[in-house]
Amino acid sequence: MANDRHLTVLKQGVEVWNQWRQEHPDIQPDLAWANLVKSELQGIDLSETNLVGANLSCADLSGADLYKAQFEKAYLSNAILTEVDASSASFKDTDCYQADLRNAILTGAEFFNSYLRGAILQSATLYKANLNEADLSNGDLREVCLTEAETRQTDFSNADLSGAYLGRANLTRANFCHATLAEANFSGASLLGAILSDWQEDDGCARKTLHGVAHFCNTTMPDGSLCNCNCQHQAA
Repeated sequence: MANDRHLTVLKQGVEVWNQWRQEHPDIQPDLAWANLVKSELQGIDLSETNLVGANLSCADLSGADLYKAQFEKAYLSNAILTEVDASSASFKDTDCYQADLRNAILTGAEFFNSYLRGAILQSATLYKANLNEADLSNGDLREVCLTEAETRQTDFSNADLSGAYLGRANLTRANFCHATLAEANFSGASLLGAILSDWQEDDGCARKTLHGVAHFCNTTMPDGSLCNCNCQHQAA
């Protein structure tokens, strides 16, 4: 359970909390299982904070420092997390239904088995993040960066990944059924065993897939073949 003293400080507002964090850098805050529904926490410093099982549904954490924060089994449905820095944070088994994570920095973050259905991850950075077995169906992932991400058996069905960069990502057995991949870049990625509805082959090359032209450069396709198609516009 949450530390009562830490909760008391938090209830005094973000400014007081952030000052307390600066004055006590050696304390790791414990807010586990706290009820923080609809809390106004813009710009708060929750780095390395224990938020396991906390209820942050509909809370506003925009611009927050969430570096290495622990959100395992927490509730973040409909929460606002725009432009947060959650590098190396853990969202394992977390409910992030329809959460807004636009422009979030999620480098190395852990999202194993997380529920992100309908979440907004537009322009978010998930470099080397772990999204294995996560549910991202119906999500807005336009221009998201998933470079070298682990996304085995991840559900991207009906998601919009227009302009997304998935270079060198492990997409083994991922589900892209009815997803939109216009201008998505799969350079060096592995799609072994993945579900790609509407995938058409032309001399071993993916010509059209999922309602838009995607880029496949040195990409391992679902059947194990290597594909180089539409490489002229590779993302950097």
